[in-house]
Amino acid sequence: MSGSDDKVKLGVIGLGHWFDRLEKGLADSSISIAKAMGTKSFAERAQKLGELGIGPGSYFIGSMDGSIPDGFFDGIDAVYVSSPNSLHYRQAVQSLENAKCVVVEKTLATNERDFEDITRLISTNGYSGKTYLHLHYLHKQLTLTMDGVLSGMERDHGKVTGLAATFLEPYRESDRHRKWLFSSREGGIFMDWIHPYEVLFHGAKAESVALRDANLFVLNKDYGADASGIEALADVSGRRFRPGAKATIRVGKGARSGMKRVRMYLEDGAHIDFDFANNEDESGTGHRGSWSLFSRDGSRVRHGKPKGLDTSEIFARDIVELCRGNNVGLSMDEIRKLYAPQWEFQHIAQGKEIVTDDAKVSRFVDDALSCRA
Repeated sequence: MSGSDDKVKLGVIGLGHWFDRLEKGLADSSISIAKAMGTKSFAERAQKLGELGIGPGSYFIGSMDGSIPDGFFDGIDAVYVSSPNSLHYRQAVQSLENAKCVVVEKTLATNERDFEDITRLISTNGYSGKTYLHLHYLHKQLTLTMDGVLSGMERDHGKVTGLAATFLEPYRESDRHRKWLFSSREGGIFMDWIHPYEVLFHGAKAESVALRDANLFVLNKDYGADASGIEALADVSGRRFRPGAKATIRVGKGARSGMKRVRMYLEDGAHIDFDFANNEDESGTGHRGSWSLFSRDGSRVRHGKPKGLDTSEIFARDIVELCRGNNVGLSMDEIRKLYAPQWEFQHIAQGKEIVTDDAKVSRFVDDALSCRA
């Protein structure tokens, strides 16, 4: 690592939504923000950059195509990429070719062809140990404890026969100003809400989540004409699932109410609700979400609240380990498996009508909030 103080020198690309979440975990970490790159002038970002201790000489304006100026790489150990998704491919490759560790938010690419290209490049050029894909639901304590909860229920209640996952956010003014987020160029809302698949593969230990169909909705017209809500129907298999188990996954932004819940139905008629906490609610509190077991008649019979580090603290720790040569993130095989449903969805969605009818949109939200399987 650069410097004599053994701190990881991090260069940050993008100082918005995602960086704010990382920053919460930096207070007691061995990471210092050494450089930043954005699209606004230094003057426009002066207050934020001043808080980070970054002067004009350490701030860079990126090219329109996302290319990183060469001087950005001098004197840093790692690059944190939290720019729009469509720029991740170029910025990740450029960082690796400059011998830097790279931490990438959300996705390495927004379509299957580019995804295959970059994962092949990373694997064949020995970059796997230097590449970390950040998906923060992997670090949720509820995800980390989910398999143990399901294992403890299996003897008395059986395996999972099906599930309904709801990840909806209410209207936010900030999302209205990020309409690009919903476009296919950026991967769309289904990629932005990849989190249910993180939970299924790495929490519930699913072996496969194979999409059968999907329906697309505009949840809020202020967000534009692109889909802002998705209902995906899938077949799920794995050691915690009964053969033939089905999943209904509903994600979206701009709904009348928010919910982040995975409901799993068990063989004896009971069900378990896993309720995830927002990052904002986790920070500075002990709240890490909760789970509840309900009997066939709907009465709650057991519940629990996991403890431990919050997502930002785990993330900061992992960045330090990455720069020390100990990549504790996902392997390329795990990343490919996690993104397989994304490419299935993109094929299914081609030519699909995007539903705007108010009654049908309302029914979608009702089904999501009631976790209808």
